[in-house]
Amino acid sequence: MSLWQVVLLVARAGGASFYGVLATMCTTGIGLAAVLVLGRSLAAGLTRQDGRPGLSLWLLLAAVVLLVAVVAFGRMVGGGLHRLLTEKVIRWCEEQITLLSAHSELIEFDTPAFHDRLVRARRASTSALQITLAVPRVIAASLTVGGLVVAVALTAPVLLPVALLSGLPVLLTGRALGERLLTFTWGHTPSDRERQHIENILESRDQAAEIRVFGIQDFLADRWRHLYDERIDEIRDLVRGFLRRAVVAAVGVAASLTVLLVSLAWLLARGHVDLLAAVTVGVSVLILSNQSQTIAANVGALREHSGQLADFLATMRLLDRLAGTGVDRRPAAGPLTRLDVDQLTFSYPAANRPALSDVSFSLRGDEMVAIVGHNGSGKTTLAKLLCGLYEAQSGEVRWNGRPIRAQDPGNEIGAVFQSFARYWFSAADNIRVGAAVGPVDADLDRVRAAAREAEADGFLAGLPRGYETLLAAELAGGVDLSVGQWQRVAIARVLYRDPSLVVLDEPTASLDAEAEAKLFSTLSRLRGSRAVLVISHRFSTVRVADRILVLDNGRLIEQGTHDELMTLGGKYAGMYSQQAAAYA
Repeated sequence: MSLWQVVLLVARAGGASFYGVLATMCTTGIGLAAVLVLGRSLAAGLTRQDGRPGLSLWLLLAAVVLLVAVVAFGRMVGGGLHRLLTEKVIRWCEEQITLLSAHSELIEFDTPAFHDRLVRARRASTSALQITLAVPRVIAASLTVGGLVVAVALTAPVLLPVALLSGLPVLLTGRALGERLLTFTWGHTPSDRERQHIENILESRDQAAEIRVFGIQDFLADRWRHLYDERIDEIRDLVRGFLRRAVVAAVGVAASLTVLLVSLAWLLARGHVDLLAAVTVGVSVLILSNQSQTIAANVGALREHSGQLADFLATMRLLDRLAGTGVDRRPAAGPLTRLDVDQLTFSYPAANRPALSDVSFSLRGDEMVAIVGHNGSGKTTLAKLLCGLYEAQSGEVRWNGRPIRAQDPGNEIGAVFQSFARYWFSAADNIRVGAAVGPVDADLDRVRAAAREAEADGFLAGLPRGYETLLAAELAGGVDLSVGQWQRVAIARVLYRDPSLVVLDEPTASLDAEAEAKLFSTLSRLRGSRAVLVISHRFSTVRVADRILVLDNGRLIEQGTHDELMTLGGKYAGMYSQQAAAYA
């Protein structure tokens, strides 16, 4: 990523704030060089003045005073504008990552590269801060150097090459350090992710109890220390290398300044320059060297952080390609009348075998179908494919005769997966998000109707603020629910959505027997007007389904009613008999 691209990126994110900061810093940089040049002229005029100062000297003095005031004003105003610019750039960076997370395909979340990219991009908030600081500083310092070079060229042009060379070693050192830091940052992304994962575990309320039961606090803390120590050790090696380069750069600067001072002394002794010119050149070169160090430090930061921000350019290009960034142009799917699954085969990115192989069946729009099978048989994967969340390697899912991924299901699909979301929202909003495509419906009666169907109205109405209670013990005034209560809220979310296809992945896993019976009574009433797909290990509940699909190692090996499968005496009959015997 070139410096020019970085400048354009910061300008795009900061808008008017960027140009305000740039103007104040440029004014400061140019003003400093102008003060030096005009100050020399003023001093020369004063030394030649025998009587009272003339009008030209008073004007020159006024100009110097005005420039000093402008420089001071620019520095003070620039500080405030810089803070605003920083916030705007960080906000813009965070927005890009939020959009990427929101609109990426589900399959991306199964790839380590995607998560590495998110972590690197999240770091870009810090990178954006550093770049926001560095870009105006480099520009302002460059303008200052330009002004000083002009001052030296006007005063003692023969010394200009020496003056320019005095800052070169520092610039080269800063560039090399930036490149090494960028390589280090990219290489440590996986271990940084692991360290962040440990931090999240230790800070998690949900996992705090298990950690303390097993007594693994110190184990996790030691693993965190080990990962961080590896990072520190590598940074220590980087610093050693930088120190060696810094010594070489310092020797180069000292040598160039020595040559400059000796040259000045020789020119002064020969009468080629006067004392005032010599002082002007000396001060100019010292400031030039200081500004070169400023440029070097900030160019090094730009080399490191612009490499990280290069992810943002790729992110923006990716966001432009994602269908979710704009209005979905696919035709509306319409209510489901028939769902056909034809020779469906799907593999996860890192898997060594397919999760599903050649699965085919059909589902009517008024039918309840149950999916059973051992853990890892592909049940949840199949449910996600039916919802259009994954794209199969071969075969397809057809919604009313057309490929599901070529249509926009809108609110026609509702699902509760095993890892359902627990939003830090009010109880009402936790249900309303089930139909949050567009403005959130504020109809509390409809919310309560869905909660009643899911057997959740009783405990939600009894909360301290009823349905307006925040469901998060981590927030002030919030409360938490039991796992079973949360599951009922998740089911109410689907019922509030009122879809034509309901997918429930282990919907009764955390419900007691009475709540489970009521839920399936509700589902039995619903199936006449919509399709219901249920994944469950409880055979006492799935037997009421119109049809049962049996998966084994990703293949559909049996399907039929409960009685038909029991008569068949195959896999289903064996699993059912084994579970029934346990209850007996």
